[in-house]
Amino acid sequence: MARSRVDIRARIYDMQHEAATQSVMTYEENGERFPIGPRLPFEAKDWEDKRRAVDKVMILDNVLIPWEDVLFYQHTRAGAFIRQTLHRYSAFPFVQRTLSYADLIIGAALWNARQIPRNAAA
Repeated sequence: MARSRVDIRARIYDMQHEAATQSVMTYEENGERFPIGPRLPFEAKDWEDKRRAVDKVMILDNVLIPWEDVLFYQHTRAGAFIRQTLHRYSAFPFVQRTLSYADLIIGAALWNARQIPRNAAA
């Protein structure tokens, strides 16, 4: 894992010095070039420059990466477990929302029933 990080950092360094990618990976200030990564973003353009640099480093061409592999890197059994049991966790908010809506409807019906006079129904 550490080797891949070193390889990525080395590739970013190389891209900062290659003529084809230097304009995206660096910025110029007072006649000197600096890497775009550690630059503090003061304007919206600074954020856009950082996004373009990240896009330049990441080349994803027709790649499908399952989210469980991203979130559970090197823990594929945990990712498979979450994928198999995800319906259990996603059903709870649905039940909560339905329960709240039912409570609202029952409350509105009770409020309406309390407003009708008893002898008016007969």
